[in-house]
Amino acid sequence: MAKILLFILLILLLFAITYSLRKKLRDKTIHFFIFFFVIITAFMIVFEIFSSKKASTKEELVKAFFQGQSLVCKDINVSLENFKYEYGTSAFIANDKNKSLNLMILEASSCKLP
Repeated sequence: MAKILLFILLILLLFAITYSLRKKLRDKTIHFFIFFFVIITAFMIVFEIFSSKKASTKEELVKAFFQGQSLVCKDINVSLENFKYEYGTSAFIANDKNKSLNLMILEASSCKLP
């Protein structure tokens, strides 16, 4: 959300500059800037909405994992017994306890609750 507010402040600053230079710039240029900023702002808002939904879904999966629920990632049951969660990569990494899952890394985005 802070990204959007910062971007809107930048847009308002650039709009103020173009408004103060309106006599030097032609009207078409000002209309182009306004249209351009509206389009960019709309894309930023849509991007922020989708990324926040994706982040909240990932947070719910991680919470369920740490509460002891099993997740299904690429047809593999992921549980606290056999996997650990790595925050830096947002992935589940197999423990050394189960040799059949050795060196297996599953992205959290590919997981879902059963």
